[in-house]
Amino acid sequence: MEVCLELAEDALKAFVAALQCLAQVGKEISLECEPGARRLTLRALNDAHSASGQIVLDRSFFAEGGSVFVSGAEFLTNQALRAVFNGRTPFVKCKVFAKSCCNVFRTLKHVRSVQLTLLVDEEALQQAQEASVSPDEPSPSSESDEVGLDCMELRWRLRCDFDITKTHHMKVQACQIMRAVFDREACASHWRTRQHHLSSLLAHIHHTNEVSVICSATHVKFESYFSNTADSKAQLQTETAVESAEFNEYVLQPSADSIDSSTQLTFCLKEVRVRTRWVSLSFWAEE
Repeated sequence: MEVCLELAEDALKAFVAALQCLAQVGKEISLECEPGARRLTLRALNDAHSASGQIVLDRSFFAEGGSVFVSGAEFLTNQALRAVFNGRTPFVKCKVFAKSCCNVFRTLKHVRSVQLTLLVDEEALQQAQEASVSPDEPSPSSESDEVGLDCMELRWRLRCDFDITKTHHMKVQACQIMRAVFDREACASHWRTRQHHLSSLLAHIHHTNEVSVICSATHVKFESYFSNTADSKAQLQTETAVESAEFNEYVLQPSADSIDSSTQLTFCLKEVRVRTRWVSLSFWAEE
């Protein structure tokens, strides 16, 4: 089985920025492709399992010309592909080192388009088809209506100027489909702001790995955080405050059993800066 996705020149910058962003979150990137919908999901998880990143690229992001081949036959519709797996949705998944993916795109100066191909072993494909038909076999994925197919190889084909084509074959690792679940209803307090606004607030904080955010009814304060008190006395401590009215959206609901009306959160500075950089490079409006 082969799943081919085409990246046009105008989408390359955002795609590479996505890889670089996730590479700052974790050492490995998980790829999950839904062939029928031409949707690619990129995920990364840090070693401490305290932060994760997910970027979903849907059909509109890719150029026309993508294809799906199963046992030599091309499937043009999602319904036809699902019929092969007894009505279930196939997902091609794998895990690769983030550094290896970034090395493929060291420069985009002469690259005009990229073809990403996910190759699935025929034996594994046959086993997945048999498992989807037999009710006694457990589903290869965590969802009953999905079939997880382990990719055995990634192929990057870079079409460059002067009719030069560069092909990179990348070995991959099998992985489970990861989907982070967040209870947004349980998080009553939240705020929303522009990317450049958040970047300017964090730009004043240096020489620390973590930052504390203290939210009150009228102000938001960012300050350096040191877990060791002795280290905090030897380092430069920075604090910057901004009125809550400067945020696009600001909702603060303190806990009912707390006397203090403010809310405090400590996060890794590097991981937040990576996300603001991704928003800037991909021309998104808000963080």
